[in-house]
Amino acid sequence: MKPFTQEERERALRWLGRGAEMARDRFGERATFRQMIWLLLSDSLDVLDRVPDQERRWLSSGTRSGGWSSVGLTKAELIEIERLRIMSAMMPFDGTTKVMPQRDDVDRAVDVVGWLRFLSKGDDHSLQKAAVLLAKGAQDMAIKLAGKPGRRQRQTAYEIRTQVVGRIVMGLRDFAGLVPAADGLHFEQRYTA
Repeated sequence: MKPFTQEERERALRWLGRGAEMARDRFGERATFRQMIWLLLSDSLDVLDRVPDQERRWLSSGTRSGGWSSVGLTKAELIEIERLRIMSAMMPFDGTTKVMPQRDDVDRAVDVVGWLRFLSKGDDHSLQKAAVLLAKGAQDMAIKLAGKPGRRQRQTAYEIRTQVVGRIVMGLRDFAGLVPAADGLHFEQRYTA
């Protein structure tokens, strides 16, 4: 891995500042940089899950040129679906509302998820996978992946989170020169990597 550029370092500091805000909002004065990093990771995965799936949108968005035949629904099919929805007592446009992430949110999410590269050792990506599963709330699957299914779940989840945050902090230190400040809930640049 190569060291962060100055631009990447500045973006990382900005994202860590956003993480500090999230941690203060959730934990108040008891917030720690460990909670901050875990919240950043969880939020980033959530943001990436909310980004629209372009392929699905392209397949279901009316008629498009697909070479020899058109792809998607015709106007008659859309009218029939809407008629069936109304007859089923569904209001038009009923469904789950989705909050679209803003550009800054997506940039932050991509950068923070990129920090997962600090978790790999050679070809072993099991900690990365366990971190993603745990951050998304799939605790049982994360514990199975970690290879510790017989142990207490809360303890194992705590150990996974501790390893993940520790390796991210070490990666930020080694490749970006960013370390947790001793006086609070922020990171500072100690040296250039």
